[in-house]
Amino acid sequence: MKNKRTYLRASLFLTHEGRSHSSTGLSQVLSLETETQILLRVKNTQLEDKNKSLKNWVPNTDLNPSSWTGITCDSRIHSLVSIDLSETGVYDEFPFGFCRIHTLQSLFVASNFLTNSISLNSLLLCSHLRLLNLSDNYFVGVLPEFPPEFTELRELDLSKNNFTGDIPASNLSELTHLELAYNPFKPGPLPSQLGNLSNLETLFLVDVNLVGEIPHSIGNLTSLKNFYLSQNSLSGNIPNSISGLKNVEQIKLFQNQLSGELPQGLGNLSSFICLDLSQNALTGKLPDTIASLHLSSLNLNDNFLRGEIPETSTNDLVGELPKYLCQGNKLEHLITFVNRFSGTLPQQYGECGSLQYVRIQNNQGLTKLILSGNSFSDNFPIEICELQNLLEIDVSKNRFTGQVPTCVTRLIKLQKLRLQDNMFTGEVPREIPVKLTNLRLNQFNVSGNKLHGVVPLGFNRQVYLSGLMGNPDLCSPVMKTLPSCSKRRPFSLLAIVVLVCCVSLLVGSTLWFLKNKTRGYGCKSKKSSYMSTAFQRVGFNEEDMVPNLTGNNVIGTGSSGRVYRVRLKTGQTVAVKKLFGGAQKPDMEMVFRAEIESLGMIRHANIVKLLFSCSVEEFRILVYEYMENGSLGDLVDWSRRVAIAVGAAQGLAYLHHDSVPAIVHRDVKSNNILLDREFVPRVADFGLAKTLQREATQGAMSRVAGSYGYIAPEYAYTVKVTEKSDVYSFGMVLMELITGKRPNDFPFGENKDIVKWITETVLSPSPERGSGNIGIGKDYIMSQIVDPRLNPVTCDYEEIERVLYVALLCTSAFPINRPSMRRVVELLKDHKLS
Repeated sequence: MKNKRTYLRASLFLTHEGRSHSSTGLSQVLSLETETQILLRVKNTQLEDKNKSLKNWVPNTDLNPSSWTGITCDSRIHSLVSIDLSETGVYDEFPFGFCRIHTLQSLFVASNFLTNSISLNSLLLCSHLRLLNLSDNYFVGVLPEFPPEFTELRELDLSKNNFTGDIPASNLSELTHLELAYNPFKPGPLPSQLGNLSNLETLFLVDVNLVGEIPHSIGNLTSLKNFYLSQNSLSGNIPNSISGLKNVEQIKLFQNQLSGELPQGLGNLSSFICLDLSQNALTGKLPDTIASLHLSSLNLNDNFLRGEIPETSTNDLVGELPKYLCQGNKLEHLITFVNRFSGTLPQQYGECGSLQYVRIQNNQGLTKLILSGNSFSDNFPIEICELQNLLEIDVSKNRFTGQVPTCVTRLIKLQKLRLQDNMFTGEVPREIPVKLTNLRLNQFNVSGNKLHGVVPLGFNRQVYLSGLMGNPDLCSPVMKTLPSCSKRRPFSLLAIVVLVCCVSLLVGSTLWFLKNKTRGYGCKSKKSSYMSTAFQRVGFNEEDMVPNLTGNNVIGTGSSGRVYRVRLKTGQTVAVKKLFGGAQKPDMEMVFRAEIESLGMIRHANIVKLLFSCSVEEFRILVYEYMENGSLGDLVDWSRRVAIAVGAAQGLAYLHHDSVPAIVHRDVKSNNILLDREFVPRVADFGLAKTLQREATQGAMSRVAGSYGYIAPEYAYTVKVTEKSDVYSFGMVLMELITGKRPNDFPFGENKDIVKWITETVLSPSPERGSGNIGIGKDYIMSQIVDPRLNPVTCDYEEIERVLYVALLCTSAFPINRPSMRRVVELLKDHKLS
């Protein structure tokens, strides 16, 4: 078969050197019949279709491929113009043979398992393409310079691969989209020649190891709309020439080492809607001209900027106000008016000793306003009542005077009103209890003020008593704990009691109805509070999943959450992990962010893909690929166990050695190695993941890292996790594969774990065992250690011995003696122990 494939490749795919530039064979329009034959040959010689995605690629009577998966034909010229095999799961190498179809304009093979390097010769065959997308695969090697023959190419996407070498200085003058992000290129500068691409609209070079300064030539890209150079090591000033990007809409340069002041010309970019320069070393003041921009997103955190926010700023910013604006205790003025901020006014603002001046009016999205424990005085600002989304107002422990504001009755979403410990005077407004049937008010506190008069009927209930105390001149004809109101006629008192009962019943019924009506699926009634992120192209949203998170769909429970199997209306099945607790809990916040940051951008054949995330106040969910064959904990035959061990090791090796920054899994165990329909292993559950980079800067985490039985012994005295901790846990998984025994549920003897049990069994001399060296005593090892459910006839003893050897290396008591995961992969693949 191999010879047949080689022959077919040689006969079909002529190299560039084997033909002249004027070759008429490639310039003529091939017939549809010939194109069909080319498709079939590429499928049979350059692609592995294990998922049977191309099962309808079979010859038909008229040899017309227009109905085949991913094929688009132009009926006017009777030729094929587009091939889109994205997310079909095909394997093998770059299918350059498709480019023999000279009418082909677009080739999309994104999000597959294509590997190997891309040669200049194979690229030259595709020089007539207009769109080429090879993103999210496993291509390696140096990316060749695109030659000038690519005169038609408009869009090029090679992001999320493993290309190395220098970033090519493109000569593609007609290019409108260039995306090379998330490739481990050799550290180097941004090529100044990119400034010659006058038609470029999108430049996406995130996380490609850029160093040095941004070249001034970048200002020549007058057609540029999206400019992304974040997560690199760029330094120096942002060039003033950036003001030449007249059509730019988004600039994202966060997580670099840029310094100096912001260019004044930024304020002249009239199309600007998004600017993210966070996590740099920028200094100076914000340019006054930036206030004239109609930004929807502005992120400048983690810099050294100073001065005032321009008072003329009128934007349309959304999201929550940042908590740490005053982290250095230098913030003096905060002006955020005429925006659409939502969420709460951060508690940290109240602890900001340098803050002198705050203006936050006309921010209609705020839901919580907490100004307690300050020295605010004068009347309650009625402008607060214009914030229609407020759920909570807390101005307690201040010096407010005047009457309790009646305007709060307009805040129909208000649930909590805390006005205690001020100097309010007058009566409790009768308008408030009258409006209780419309308000969702469940906490009302005006205690510790100077109120007087009769408590309105709607508040004559025990539930409101504590919120009325500390006002000596308040009285009630009903509540015995308050002074009684004098000279009340019995009839009036009876009428008051009856009215109180009726109102109380009405209010109670209404609140009960509202509460149960909105209970539903937990967060459906808060659709506006969803924060969702899709990491893949998905055909679903949060409302397709939340109703299915029921007990009948639970398939597993881990330390950080419960996992559900959810079948969507589209027919797709996904695994949904619902984290324990809500977003407000710091522990859960850490788990959620760790999973998102670690999984969101990872692409590897042996790592489970995160498809989607959703966050609401009550809980957070993560949506993954569903693995049909469960986990490694559901043991399989020996040959598959070995293949699974190698695949899982490759996944962990990628996290440790190829991911930037490196990632420690922290919870490697058999149940976190999942198997797809082809039994390909996928490393899963990054609930405890943390990058080595942050580990070094922030120190060890306090929570337990890992699962009982798999935790490395040094954790007991260092409470610190490294990649060698993962190696130890993986060694435990290998022992589980060999023995069929889990480290945490089998009695190995007094003061023994599975490591000590295997070590003593394999290495200790005994009459049956022989000399005590690995390689002697096959029958003894097979009978004492190997899982009895495995068929000894079909088991490869040399493989068992090799895996056992690697397992013992991995579980060394001393981290320094354990191999790296890259070395583990080599050892598992090697047929000779070394």
